[in-house]
Amino acid sequence: MSRVKALYKLLEHYRKEQIIICILIVIDILLTSSVPFLIKDLVNYITSGDNWTSILKLGLLILFITICNAIIQIIKNYRWHLLRFRSINYLRLKMFYHALRKPMSFFDNNNVGGIMAKVLDDVVIVAQHAAIGLPMLFANLFQLIIVISFLFILELKLAVIIFITMPIYYIIFHYLNSRIRETSKLERVNFAKVMKDVQEKLLGVRTIKIFKKEKYMVDKFSKVLDNYLQYVRKTVFLNSCGSGLTIVIMLTLPVIILIYGGFLVYKKEISLGTLIAFYTYLSFLYEPIRNLSDYNLGLQTTLGMCERVLNFLQDDKIEKEGKVKLKEFNSLEFKNVSFQYENGKSVLSNLNFRIDKGDRLAIVGPSGSGKSTILNLIMKLYSPDKGKILVNGIDIREISSDSLYALITLLEQNHFLFEGTIKENITFGEEVDFQRIRKAAMLSKILPLIQSYENGFDHLISDSNLSGGEKQRLCLARSLLKDAQLVLLDEATSSVDPAIEKEIVDNLDKNLEGKTLVAVSHRPQILSICNKVIHLSNGQIIGCYTLKNEKDYEKVYGIVSRTLDQ
Repeated sequence: MSRVKALYKLLEHYRKEQIIICILIVIDILLTSSVPFLIKDLVNYITSGDNWTSILKLGLLILFITICNAIIQIIKNYRWHLLRFRSINYLRLKMFYHALRKPMSFFDNNNVGGIMAKVLDDVVIVAQHAAIGLPMLFANLFQLIIVISFLFILELKLAVIIFITMPIYYIIFHYLNSRIRETSKLERVNFAKVMKDVQEKLLGVRTIKIFKKEKYMVDKFSKVLDNYLQYVRKTVFLNSCGSGLTIVIMLTLPVIILIYGGFLVYKKEISLGTLIAFYTYLSFLYEPIRNLSDYNLGLQTTLGMCERVLNFLQDDKIEKEGKVKLKEFNSLEFKNVSFQYENGKSVLSNLNFRIDKGDRLAIVGPSGSGKSTILNLIMKLYSPDKGKILVNGIDIREISSDSLYALITLLEQNHFLFEGTIKENITFGEEVDFQRIRKAAMLSKILPLIQSYENGFDHLISDSNLSGGEKQRLCLARSLLKDAQLVLLDEATSSVDPAIEKEIVDNLDKNLEGKTLVAVSHRPQILSICNKVIHLSNGQIIGCYTLKNEKDYEKVYGIVSRTLDQ
């Protein structure tokens, strides 16, 4: 499929609306184009001294057509612009959906600024062209056909002049189009770099202020903008050449037509009304010519961005989904599992361990030892390079992700909150019994904070108006609310002080009866509620412990604590 076809296929969802707009366009153009022809007769009536009744009737007819035309244009323009905005929202939603579907490796290899540029910025131009490009092309071609037909009917000799200029016009534009397409692609790539640079520096604003490096960062950002401006300058220059060519035609054609038309009137080959009508039709000719040039220029610019959008929509690289559906969790086993990210750095090497239903496993070790990667593998966010991960004795790759996730709840190391109420953030928008929400907030030790707000659970929050510990406890409440059989915790208490950490761990102990726990931590407090411990270092297991009594706990606690303190 060609890129042009693929572009217009993006919004085939709105094809019916496009057809309605095209019908309105036909009515609009026919009404508009009839007026100069009627004006020709009106001028001829006046110059020939015809009776005023005929003049008045023809004038009223022209006025009536003009009013009808205005009403049609209001309806057409309203639907036109509404389609434009609806298509932008539709494609943005489609892009956002595909972004969420992409594997984690995609986000490892692409910066968020570049992704945002595609979802928010590229989409605007692509969606506008895909939605109104075809109606615009139809409108201008139809208007050209109608106007040229009237011009031939009025005077063949004058119409020939117009056809002489068109081939020259399009030959030049063919050259400009190919240049614009290439420069527009480079401009979008460099705009993504601008987005990335802004995001990077705003995330580090505290560090920048502390080190008083505002000027240094402004200078660096200025260089990025200067580099981006080079590509913008090329695109603007080529677009300006195209616009300039259109203006030349718009200025020269009327003069030529008036000179030659005046000569024909003088020779009595045409009437004054015919010349006025022909001259009036010229103004109808400029707009479609200008719009078609804009269409071609816009198409080339859009195709440059369309490649990025289409690649984003098509390049999901989702692994083949498993078909086995789990109804319960019984066991989890790693068999000779090794894993490395796409940068080639080995993260896990030959891991072997097993937990059964009801076990509570603590995975401890220093930062960078591969603890969180184990959870990512359990969640099927990545696949092992070697070995197998078995759930209930079944290869995890053969298991349906939906059925697996139905059995799992997770608290991530990066605390995700969105702008909304506390209740919405805990429930993720699901309808849940309030007592269950309150219990989850109590277990995570966030309830006192919630009760301090005037609106309680209906208090509006965002990611920026909570401390790190408050975010973590709120996300923990969300994880505990889900009545899952397998609980995965990634540094669940890393942002809270030791006293609150102990209370949270004690609450977890009471709430996890009959459930299985895998808790990742570089702090040893979580060991107090676990019966198994894996000690990681540099992606390898350096110790596996079973905690049967207080003595075992104290022994392992001492080993792990000494290692983590080093």
